[in-house]
Amino acid sequence: MIGVSNIKMQGLRSKLIINIIMLGVIMLIHINSSLANNHILAYQYIDLKNDTVIAEKNIDNYMMTASVQKIITSYCALKVLSPDYRFYTNAYMDIANIKNGIYEGNLILQFSGSPDFKAEHIAQIFKKIKSLGVREIKGKILIDGEIFDHHSYPPGAEADDLNFCYMAPISAVSINKNCHHVSLIKNKNRVDIQNSKLISSAINLNSSAKLTDNYNLTQKYPFELRYNENNQYDLFGNYYIKNKLPNLRVAIRSPEASIAKLINYYAKIYDITVPNEVQLAEKIKYNNYKNIYTHESRPLKILLSEVLLYSDNFISNVLFKTMAYEKYGKPGTFKNGSRAVAQELSKLGINGLVIQDGAGFRRNLNSIKSINKVLLAIYHNPKMLPIFRDYLPLSGKNCRACLTDKFKNLPSDYQILAKSGTLDNIYALSGYILKGRKPVYAFTIALNQYNGSKKDAYKLFEKEIRRVLLK
Repeated sequence: MIGVSNIKMQGLRSKLIINIIMLGVIMLIHINSSLANNHILAYQYIDLKNDTVIAEKNIDNYMMTASVQKIITSYCALKVLSPDYRFYTNAYMDIANIKNGIYEGNLILQFSGSPDFKAEHIAQIFKKIKSLGVREIKGKILIDGEIFDHHSYPPGAEADDLNFCYMAPISAVSINKNCHHVSLIKNKNRVDIQNSKLISSAINLNSSAKLTDNYNLTQKYPFELRYNENNQYDLFGNYYIKNKLPNLRVAIRSPEASIAKLINYYAKIYDITVPNEVQLAEKIKYNNYKNIYTHESRPLKILLSEVLLYSDNFISNVLFKTMAYEKYGKPGTFKNGSRAVAQELSKLGINGLVIQDGAGFRRNLNSIKSINKVLLAIYHNPKMLPIFRDYLPLSGKNCRACLTDKFKNLPSDYQILAKSGTLDNIYALSGYILKGRKPVYAFTIALNQYNGSKKDAYKLFEKEIRRVLLK
């Protein structure tokens, strides 16, 4: 089995700095929560005929807006990177060093954080190597992931979240968006893994979890996923037998280890002998090396469908780091991603926001007024508006995505075209109100410190929107 060695140890962010930042965020929210009803409601509606405000409340408050942040990220990415921007993953060899089926040079795999690079593309690389007449690689296999730094998680990422795809590591070295879908099945009194053969190429997941009809037992010894190391997971505890099993979306926490396993797997399939180690290297010299394979991602304007329609955290944060790389050079970091976004927003007269990632986790603080400025910029950009029209979730008849069952009681001929955001006690919605399929209002509405259910939050949103439309 091929292993992975890191040339440079990953640095750890100071816990003290993180705690100080979080304390500041919590203090801001607690100050605001002294308002009536123990929650903060903020909103603003803008008439798109003349860009005039028709209703607003608490528009300058710092608010957590969760995945509504993805509107800002998408806008800035289109401005910084361009709609046709693509991610490239390359393989390089010094083909002059192939003699009698023996390759004495190195195989270099150069990664860019591409959301579209998958396991089967490793197979294509080895198919190409085989076509060059190679039976054995005697040099090294080097992984170049220098385009991003080694801080793979956004500020404030919590340990309990790291096992799941919504918090998959944001590294240049990526495979299947650093995520693996796991199907579970009920087998007598056990929870078993259905696609274990497929899993072996990305993660190792062992299950000792049991099915039980004793609900109290599921509370005392709950169903849990535990991470060990090198993509090794254990599923354990008790699952209530009457409930439907979840479809697990498990993070590939060590993408380099997964790449190494895939290299080993496909090298055997193509009968190519490879070295026993894959190295995550730095400052690789490409002298005399030729590109033997390139994988090209879909363009940004297409990738944004997964950001806006399906709220993909991985792509959002890859874009965040990629903006950092394109603006400030290697390596792309969350810190420089914040700088890149802040610089783009300043062109709209937006300053002072706290944006530390592209997906909308708890460290971000926006204002309703600032988000609406972005919506106006999108609306008045004829090349950008169609992208958001195509991909933002839509309510009502012929609807799509997460607004399917919401906003059924709006006045006739109105629909909501908007991105939603949800975290614990945090709900937000931002986008456009359509009449006859035409945008007539831009709006953002947010609730913080709200102790009601998600259903109740959206009922409140619908009530507020109806009130404005029926004025």
